[in-house]
Parts: sequence; structure tokens; C-alpha cells
Amino acid sequence: MRTMLGKEYLNAKRSQDLVEQYEEVIRGINGYVRYVREKKALRGRIT
Repeated sequence: MRTMLGKEYLNAKRSQDLVEQYEEVIRGINGYVRYVREKKALRGRIT
């Protein structure tokens, strides 16, 4: 996105919006991975 901004394919506002959306998706994926790891760890302790 930053490269596209530098080449003026996107304006600054649109570029920032896309970066923020991307970061939110990454946070969601990381949260889900953390959740799955915790579930696996709990399952291992229960059995």
C-alpha cells in the first residue's frame, strides 16, 4: 500500500484506510490462532 501511495496510485487517505483494514485482519487472525492454541492446550490437560 505504501508503495502504491508513493507511486500516486492511491491517495493518502485511501492508503491509510487499507493499511488499517489489513492490520485489523491480521489482529483477528492472530487472535483466532491464539484461541485455537489455548483450546488445544486445555484439551491436552483434561484428557
